[in-house]
Amino acid sequence: MPENVDAKITIGKDGSCTFTYDGTLTFGTALAPAKQGALGASDEAEFRKEGGKLRRETGFEKVDYQATGRYKVFFEKIGNRGRPFHSLSQEMKFFAVLPQADRTIAVAAVRPSHGDIQQLNSIGGKIKGT
Repeated sequence: MPENVDAKITIGKDGSCTFTYDGTLTFGTALAPAKQGALGASDEAEFRKEGGKLRRETGFEKVDYQATGRYKVFFEKIGNRGRPFHSLSQEMKFFAVLPQADRTIAVAAVRPSHGDIQQLNSIGGKIKGT
């Protein structure tokens, strides 16, 4: 889940794109237990291990584990003309740039509902940024 985000996508006239993300990523499953003070040392160790997996993903230049399932990250990825582009990865599809048969591109994004945002806020999630 993105938190405290400064993200930018630039789409070139040829359909290529560059995406940068500077902010916090949070494991949503950590929010409720963290708010209740129920994350133990084994949970924190598991989240640190997950940070290692993020570091191996293409585009992650910085992944610093902060605690309670939160990582300060810097991510940059370049998408080639004519090829589908997913950010941050195909598993974390915040948005996509998708070439169409008529040589246009479609930009698709995930937008949480008002109810989803309220639920995240109630367990300590803070989605904000630009």
